[in-house]
Amino acid sequence: MNRGGGLKEVGVKILRERLNVAIEDTVAVGDGRNDISMFHYVHTSIAMGNAVDEVKASATMVTKPVDEDGLFHAFEQLKLIKKV
Repeated sequence: MNRGGGLKEVGVKILRERLNVAIEDTVAVGDGRNDISMFHYVHTSIAMGNAVDEVKASATMVTKPVDEDGLFHAFEQLKLIKKV
């Protein structure tokens, strides 16, 4: 649960609605069991390489661990960023 009392997916759903963002344009990243439910509310879900197996199995992709720049590698793979 977050500070507002809701689960992460509630925040994702509200943000998508308020910003009028299509699900196809959404990405969530997580490494804990509390991120699994959020994964169902986005198009692309990324589990960090250091996540537990349950989180990895729930994600659409798994990247390198946090301490190996996993987020950068995932965003690069998805062509959201590129090396300069």
